[in-house]
Amino acid sequence: MSTEILTKEDLAPLLAEFKRQDRKMELLAVMLESFGARSHFGVADIARMMGCAVNTVKNKPFLLPNFGLSDFPSGRRKWRLETVMKWLEKSPEDHERTWYGISTAERRRMMSARKMGPKPDRSRVHKETA
Repeated sequence: MSTEILTKEDLAPLLAEFKRQDRKMELLAVMLESFGARSHFGVADIARMMGCAVNTVKNKPFLLPNFGLSDFPSGRRKWRLETVMKWLEKSPEDHERTWYGISTAERRRMMSARKMGPKPDRSRVHKETA
């Protein structure tokens, strides 16, 4: 039986993966403790998970799943549990690099899309009073 000695270079990717999985487990524990069994999460929930103020998360879209684009087309911004879990697989630093790697025009388009929200219902016609 031969034993192989591993170098630091061999262990670095394994350690990085271990840290990523450890972070994911910590966040899962926080989610379960803080929120219980929920199917969706809002901006305030994400801020609490990240350990940031709500305004910080709002001003740094790379801290939000899908860079702030909601899973639901109308109402408050919310994300499904699956989306949040997938988002948490990468570190905030990775998301920040991705965000700043996107063209400025595309970032602006994404920001305006998330701020537009639901369109008002204009199908009703108000009758004038005589």
